[in-house]
Amino acid sequence: MKFDPENPLPDIDSERIDYEFIKGHAAQMDQWLGYKLDEVEAKVRDRAVAEEGREYWTEKPVQTFSTPYLDVQFALKSAGTKECDVVADLGCGYGRVGAVIALRFPGTGFVGVEMIPERCEEAARVLEQFSNLPRALHQKDLRFFNVADARVDSREATIFFIYDFGSREDFKFVFDSLRALASKREITVIARGGRSRDLIQKTERWLCEVNPPQHFKRFSIYRS
Repeated sequence: MKFDPENPLPDIDSERIDYEFIKGHAAQMDQWLGYKLDEVEAKVRDRAVAEEGREYWTEKPVQTFSTPYLDVQFALKSAGTKECDVVADLGCGYGRVGAVIALRFPGTGFVGVEMIPERCEEAARVLEQFSNLPRALHQKDLRFFNVADARVDSREATIFFIYDFGSREDFKFVFDSLRALASKREITVIARGGRSRDLIQKTERWLCEVNPPQHFKRFSIYRS
């Protein structure tokens, strides 16, 4: 897909386009936004060696472990994201969800939670160019983050974006926290990746059996 800086995020159904083109667009978008991915990933690899035993996804390229921008846009649109919403990306990496929101969902808030300091710092640096984006970034392990704290000023997160992350124990901690929150108010969960969706279907009946989920090729939308 040819990247057009005058229209960096065309309004399309990304699942109707070859995925390699989608990833190619994402790489061009990263460059357009000014990410210094090679430099940052070199630092992340050094950290991974120093802290052996933690998952840093260093064995995979950024375009593999990061959700492409066009997929993010299509998922948020499919979920009916509105100006009043706040989207929390649990395991936000380089903050691509925030960039999509700034460009295509004005007024919507963004909360990013990322364990790895170098990636979180780079996300903050790049997103600084979007003065119109209500945002909050947390450099924190998801096992120690209460999703009830996902907010921008007084606005609480209403949509939670999750890509396959961590271990089964990490998943359980996050979804125990989401379940507690859903007992107080309605939430929407966008789950991308086979592992997250499989675990939701097997272990989170409160999320997948009350309201029928919407399933797409690479993500599913669940509402409590």
